[in-house]
Amino acid sequence: MASGLPVIMTDVGLARDVVKNGENGLVIPVGDRKKMTEAVVNLYKNADERKRLASRGLETVKKIGVKTEDEYFKAYKNLLVNCRQ
Repeated sequence: MASGLPVIMTDVGLARDVVKNGENGLVIPVGDRKKMTEAVVNLYKNADERKRLASRGLETVKKIGVKTEDEYFKAYKNLLVNCRQ
């Protein structure tokens, strides 16, 4: 996301708290090779959707406000702590 590229990920871990399917990336069920392949092919064929997801993803990163490695790890730690509550 921070590189300005669209994100396709599986539905694992805490990343789904940041990546919202169809909003700022694509979230695929774990182990669903067919849906993963479809997502990659669809983004390959659809430049407008690639640009939209990349742009929305970059907006998400900017809202998080992470600028350095230390800030990234601090933000990630806060996310983990908040999810446990």
